[in-house]
Amino acid sequence: MPDRLHQVPTPQGTLQYRRAGAAATPTHVLLHGIGSASGSWLPLLERLQADPAWGALAWDAPGYGASTPLPMARPRAEDYGRAVWAWLDALSLRTPVVLVGHSLGALMAAAAAALAPERVRAVRLLSPARGYADGPEAEREAVRRQRLANLAQLGPAPTHAPAAVVSAMHETFAVLGVITALAITAHEIPQEIGDFIVLLNAGFTKTRAYVYNLICSLMSVVGGVVGYYALGEGIQPIVGCQVSLAYESAAPGEKPKPPAPVV
Repeated sequence: MPDRLHQVPTPQGTLQYRRAGAAATPTHVLLHGIGSASGSWLPLLERLQADPAWGALAWDAPGYGASTPLPMARPRAEDYGRAVWAWLDALSLRTPVVLVGHSLGALMAAAAAALAPERVRAVRLLSPARGYADGPEAEREAVRRQRLANLAQLGPAPTHAPAAVVSAMHETFAVLGVITALAITAHEIPQEIGDFIVLLNAGFTKTRAYVYNLICSLMSVVGGVVGYYALGEGIQPIVGCQVSLAYESAAPGEKPKPPAPVV
C-alpha cells in the first residue's frame, strides 16, 4: 500500500520509501523536491495502486524522514544521483526505469541519469529547480534570508491549530484541556525562542523579530476563540477533520505509528 513506509539498508545508510502499482517490477522512480517527502506523491501512488502497468517507487531522499543523511557537508546533485542507484541496487532492481523528478528532485534525476544512462528508460522533469550555486552572492543571500524568514513566520503548521486542539480537548473533558494546554505550551515556548533566533540570523532587528513573533503567537488566541465557538455550534467534526489532516500531513517519522518493517 502506498501509505506504508518501507526501509532498506544501503551502503550509505537506511533509505525510506513508498511503493505502489501492480506491476511485477517497478517501472517509475519518483524523486521529491526540497522540503518535501515521498508523501507528496501519495495522490498519484493511490491512483496507480491497482494498475498492472505501473510499479512506482518514491523515496524519502537522504536526510528526509528516516533516511540517513549523506555524509558530506555540502552534497551535490551527483551525490544524490549515486544514492538513487545505491537504493535501487539494495532493492535488486536492475531493469531500466523512468526517473521522475520534481523541483530539486529534477536535479537528482538528471544527475542519476547521467551517471548510469543504461539503467534509464526515460527522464521526466517536473518544474525543475535551477538552484543558486552559480548565481550572484547577493541573490543567494537574499534567497537564504527569505527562506529562513518564511520558515520562522509560517512554521511547519498553522499557528492557530494548537489552540483549536486545546478547545476540542476542553470541550471533551476540562482536565484534558488543561493538560493539552500545558503540553502545547511546553512545545511552543522553545519553538518561539528558536523562531526569534532564526529571524535575528536572517537580518531582522530585535524589535522587528519580536513583533513578527508576537503577531504569529496571537493567532493562537484567534484559533482558541474560533475553536471554542465552533464547538459550541455543534460542528465538532470540523476540528476532528483538521486534526486528522494535520496527522496525515505530518512528516514521516512524526506520526505515532509502529516502526515500518524493513524489506
